[in-house]
Amino acid sequence: MKKALILLAILAIGMPLFAQALTFRFGENYSLKKDEQVVGDMYIAGGNTAVSGKISGDLHIAGGNVFVGDTVEGDVFAIGGTVNVIGNVGKDLRVAGGNVVVSGLIGEDAVIAGGDIKILPQTIISKDAAFAGGKIVIDGFIAGDLKIAGGEVQINDGVSGDVYITADKIIIGDSANIVGDLSYASSRPAIITEGARIGGEITYSEITIRPTAEKFLPTLWGTWIFIKLIMLLVAALLLHSIFKNISVKFVSTTLGSFWRSLLRGFLVLVAMPIAVVLLLMTFIGVPFVILGIATWIILVTLAWAYGAITVGSLVRRLIKKDKLTVVTWKTIFVGIVVVFLLGYVPYVGLPIKTVLMVASLGAIWHVFYEKFVQVR
Repeated sequence: MKKALILLAILAIGMPLFAQALTFRFGENYSLKKDEQVVGDMYIAGGNTAVSGKISGDLHIAGGNVFVGDTVEGDVFAIGGTVNVIGNVGKDLRVAGGNVVVSGLIGEDAVIAGGDIKILPQTIISKDAAFAGGKIVIDGFIAGDLKIAGGEVQINDGVSGDVYITADKIIIGDSANIVGDLSYASSRPAIITEGARIGGEITYSEITIRPTAEKFLPTLWGTWIFIKLIMLLVAALLLHSIFKNISVKFVSTTLGSFWRSLLRGFLVLVAMPIAVVLLLMTFIGVPFVILGIATWIILVTLAWAYGAITVGSLVRRLIKKDKLTVVTWKTIFVGIVVVFLLGYVPYVGLPIKTVLMVASLGAIWHVFYEKFVQVR
């Protein structure tokens, strides 16, 4: 029991030490001031989060209200109730939120899901863009192709590539200039104003008219699925970044001794809460109860993510027909998608996901325990 308690303390206190070249900020409110600069990647989570300074790497930010107001040289992953990105983004922009506003220069692609999406004037998206939401208004320029799924869509600026839209109401404004083709599916023809310019062909596919509620629900459901998938992917990539040095060890342990890891995981899943209850019966055990609960939550969260990451590595093994354990953003993406789709498989989907989680939990515990024994 003493060794277990010491290990719990090391896990809860020492986990942040695995991060290298990363900056973490968590709290109810956090703000990076205008004259501040962060070298490397930055991770922020809180009620209200604001970035007014420069970041030389990637930015991962989540909160009730999210604001990005200066240059981020790498990618931006933002999730929040309200998300405002009015600074420049050097590479890709990925956003999921209730209300989303974007302005500035986006160096590469942009993928945005939200209830209300506004791309403000002076915005430039240098490559392709994909939007999903309730109401989408585009007043900025898109240098590549544009794909949209929404309730109401309005385009008022230039698009250098092709445009694909599925929506209930579509308006192509006076200032719109679509160089490529316009292909859209809707219950009614798009409103194309006299001043709008479309260089390519216009293709219209009529969608059967249904009641308003029935038309809105698929858009809402599709948007939520997209947001959920993006959140899972961002979480997995974030965890892999934190535990980059031992991610392969987690996965290889799960795949190399699956049934043993499954047994260990089951014991941790059941035994730790029991140990917490026993400690609660003693006065001296109260601090360890808090520590134990926090550690148990952290381990289970890690296990859910690494269950999907393990699946991605397994798929890579099967395709390449080798036994190498490789963890990259590509394998993570594949694993997240496969496990996400499992959730929609009746009867067997949830049990399979649970087994993967428990096995990963056992592997993670074993790896941490081995490291604990090595440093004793």
